[in-house]
Amino acid sequence: MRWFIGDVHGCREELEEMLERISREDSAPELFSTGDVVGKGPDVPGALALVEREGIRAVLGNHEAWLLRKAEILRNAPSELEEKQRRDLAVYGDGLGRAVEFVRSWPLYREFPDIDLVHAGLEPGVDSLAEMNPACLLAIRTWGGSVERMWEIDAPEKAWFNLVRWPKKVVFGHWAYRMPEPPPGFVGLDTGCVYGGALTAWCAEEDRRISVPARRDYAEKHAPKPTSAPR
Repeated sequence: MRWFIGDVHGCREELEEMLERISREDSAPELFSTGDVVGKGPDVPGALALVEREGIRAVLGNHEAWLLRKAEILRNAPSELEEKQRRDLAVYGDGLGRAVEFVRSWPLYREFPDIDLVHAGLEPGVDSLAEMNPACLLAIRTWGGSVERMWEIDAPEKAWFNLVRWPKKVVFGHWAYRMPEPPPGFVGLDTGCVYGGALTAWCAEEDRRISVPARRDYAEKHAPKPTSAPR
């Protein structure tokens, strides 16, 4: 069966427990990730190594996109990095190059006959994943008509999934903060593990979810800033 796992954000222990639960229910699971395996949490390198070791097929999240951008700056113009960005990269130690190589192999989306997997969501008004703005696939929440206006967190009527008609089920993560309930056909899996919520997985063949509670709060929950840059 296919199991789709929501945003991990470095919560390695919760991911380990999730994989143990899935293995007890399914002897040969196919494992997928909504992306944002990295960033914010307590053991980012460990979580990333676990995804690689277990063969979990991920899509690129906005935090992986951040990692790729900042690692490139570090390689070419390290003086341009801010101190916090240096600390964020320092958690990888000598494994930064390997992490970048692994993450760079992740696609922006994965297509199945019945399901499309993306990190954040779909660009309204565009009928093909291949033609969508990558910024939308990585970071959309709400939609005001352009990538510069996809952060209006207090406008649930503008939630991207309320503006899209799609022929397949869509599985996504990214939105753990005050997300309105998606309509049928849209499966949101970011339940804020890194904020003290839970790590959630969805079994496609049985249309059911399982969750692993976070061991504690690892990061402060906050409203997204009004910016078009993926965060």
